[in-house]
Amino acid sequence: MNQFINFISGIHHIGPKATEAFESHLVRTSFSKKETIVELGKQSSIIYFVTQGAVREYIIDDNGNDISVWFGFENDVAVSLASFFSGEPSLTGLQAMEDVESYGIHRDSLYKLYDEFNDIERLSRLMTERYFVATEAYRRGFHYLTATQRYDMLLTKSPEIIQRIPLTYIASYLGISVETLSRIRSKLC
Repeated sequence: MNQFINFISGIHHIGPKATEAFESHLVRTSFSKKETIVELGKQSSIIYFVTQGAVREYIIDDNGNDISVWFGFENDVAVSLASFFSGEPSLTGLQAMEDVESYGIHRDSLYKLYDEFNDIERLSRLMTERYFVATEAYRRGFHYLTATQRYDMLLTKSPEIIQRIPLTYIASYLGISVETLSRIRSKLC
């Protein structure tokens, strides 16, 4: 828990009373490798703060292809954001790529904390802004970068993905086949 509190304090300091209240609503959760955290099409009302392990967010396209759209690791927030905020069925799924340890908080509890502590509401806003900035960078990469450039950017900015995530999921994240990814990797080595 201390590691997590230290991490969020680096984003925005929350006072001792807010910290104590926040901690009291967190529930320690564990997921086994390959376990579904959020099922596609099901409502998602819990946000997870990953303290150990790797998570992927994915969609299934109209052709039935499983496409990875995000990877999270220690100190990341794992959530099907649209479902969490809207209460609608999730358009994305979350899956543990390694054994995962996390703390979860239910939407209703978080909203109560927002009403009571401005620091927690501000922390959440700042974390949501980070998520949107990362999402925009990912989308921009698909429109302006070649497959090789996308892979090179991944190597530079997120080497933990290359080290911890199977190539099948990396290829789908980059929007290429596993064979194309293998060719790119062989050229860069």
